[in-house]
Amino acid sequence: MSMGGNRFLPRINIHYINIPLYMAIGWLVFQYHGPLRWALDEVPRYSRDNIASPIERKLYKHAEAILKSSTKIDPARVLLDRSLSIDPNTEARFLLGKYYEKKGDNSKALQHYKHYLQIDPTVLITYVEIARILESQGKSEDARLILKQGFDYFDKYHRQFRPSLNPQVSDRYNDSAANVYKRYLRARRYLKARLSAYAH
Repeated sequence: MSMGGNRFLPRINIHYINIPLYMAIGWLVFQYHGPLRWALDEVPRYSRDNIASPIERKLYKHAEAILKSSTKIDPARVLLDRSLSIDPNTEARFLLGKYYEKKGDNSKALQHYKHYLQIDPTVLITYVEIARILESQGKSEDARLILKQGFDYFDKYHRQFRPSLNPQVSDRYNDSAANVYKRYLRARRYLKARLSAYAH
């Protein structure tokens, strides 16, 4: 018996099945229209290795310029808040610490510097800024411990980026690894010198 045209099976309109899918796509576009628009604009440049900065980076770089060159720094706070609302795990967190330090609120500055240290422990200046504020508060031992934390980090991980002698490893990879290796060595050397001052 042929199954074609079986009148006992209900006919399903496929358009009704697709409605939830269309609604889900519409919701995603509405929620992420900013990043999606940026991605669509930058895909051609990405293919040419000439990608522009994401919007959150443009915001915090603008804020950084304000913090460096202006005495009226409140607009920087607005830019940093916008940047962090897009991505809370960027350099904007460090710059927010710099903002509060310039405003004279070292407590909040420390809070944001320490938060950024958890996000990215590879940035030497974060350890230095935290230690400097702690020193200004008379907390020399706490400052020493922060510098020691940084030294231990760079001492532990710098060897992982030592350029490989394996000929199968690309020059491009070795060049990138060498840059990180040298940066970690400089940070380690700097922190070692700073720590030696506490021994006297």
